[in-house]
Formats: sequence, structure tokens, C-alpha cells
Amino acid sequence: MRRVLVDKDGLVINAIEIEEGSSWSPPEGHTLLTSVKSKGIDIGDTWDGIKVTKPVAVILSLIPDPAIAISSAAADVVTEIDKAFTARSSKLTDAEKTAMKDKISKLITSQR
Repeated sequence: MRRVLVDKDGLVINAIEIEEGSSWSPPEGHTLLTSVKSKGIDIGDTWDGIKVTKPVAVILSLIPDPAIAISSAAADVVTEIDKAFTARSSKLTDAEKTAMKDKISKLITSQR
């Protein structure tokens, strides 16, 4: 018969099969829910003595925001161009850098 083991904080830590009539008892501070109560309860759920709460899934995007990636790539290109101009003793102004970055971003976006 399926039972679930709940720790002192209400976290379901194990699902086990126990033969009917077994004398096994849970460790101190743990609760063994009967088969009726344990139906539909899984490891990782929480039990407050009345109801079960399923854990909330947190999904993190591993794909960066394309706009940020494009902006970053454009900034890198502008930095390299600025270095080239600096080597020639004619540094770009901040306004020129911004305008160039915007143009590069638009160009990259239009090529996608």
C-alpha cells in the first residue's frame, strides 16, 4: 500500500510501499500518511495537515533578450571603431558613438 513520508516542516520526502499490517513506523518528527490521504501526493509537495500544495515551477530563460544582445554587439563594434579612430588621433564624440551604435543595431535587426 502506497504511503508518503512527511517531515516536521510538512515536506513530502518519500513515497513508499508498505505491506498491510506492517509494524514499521516513521522516524521521530515524521508523519506517514495513509493511502487515502497520500493519493496524488508526490515527493517535493507540502502537506499542512489538511491539504497538499504542489511546488511552484520557476522557469528561467536561458536565452538572452535579443534586443540586449544586439545592443551589446553594436556597442562592442562602436568601441572597436573608436579604438581605431583613437589610434589615428581623431576620437569619436559621444553623439557620434550613439548614432553609430543605433545604426549598427538597426542594421543587425534588419538582417534577422
